[in-house]
Amino acid sequence: PPDAGAAMSASPSLLGFAPSLAPRRSALGSHVCVRGVADDAARQYWDGMNRRDVEHALAQFSDDIQFQDLLFPSDKRGKKELRQHFETCLEGFPAGLRFEIDEVSKDSGDGMCGMYWHCETEAGDAFPFSRGLSFYKVNAEGKICFAREIPEPAVKPGSMGLAFAKLGGFLMRFIPESVKFPKI
Repeated sequence: PPDAGAAMSASPSLLGFAPSLAPRRSALGSHVCVRGVADDAARQYWDGMNRRDVEHALAQFSDDIQFQDLLFPSDKRGKKELRQHFETCLEGFPAGLRFEIDEVSKDSGDGMCGMYWHCETEAGDAFPFSRGLSFYKVNAEGKICFAREIPEPAVKPGSMGLAFAKLGGFLMRFIPESVKFPKI
């Protein structure tokens, strides 16, 4: 059988489709993406946060950024809201806490990347409940225009969470069709 790992790391042309050099529109929004720079913009953002340099971190984002931190109930839209979010987060982080990037899916030319990360203390010890996943998308200027961060929850509901999901699915049957939920 063919080596699945080799196929995953093969260039797009080896996988049976030709890469386009032109910017393209993404299903995540109407921004036109620049190719091959998302992972660098994301690394620069994390570098700014680790240095507690909000200006440097913000410089990696577009003015119309949509930033989703799933620890919080609502998206941050625009740099003003994002600045407030970063400042609030940095005030709450212990001194010396650093974000360490474990793995990055390098931007293969589609203007998007993902990464997983964790936090460490100044002494290099893993900080509890600090793992996370992030997804980033850049615009034509190479600025992050969409971000979704999914930090590890401190409370892990396990099978209780599955029971609530099952209950929620059951209850959804009784909601009138006239009720419309916002799209994610």
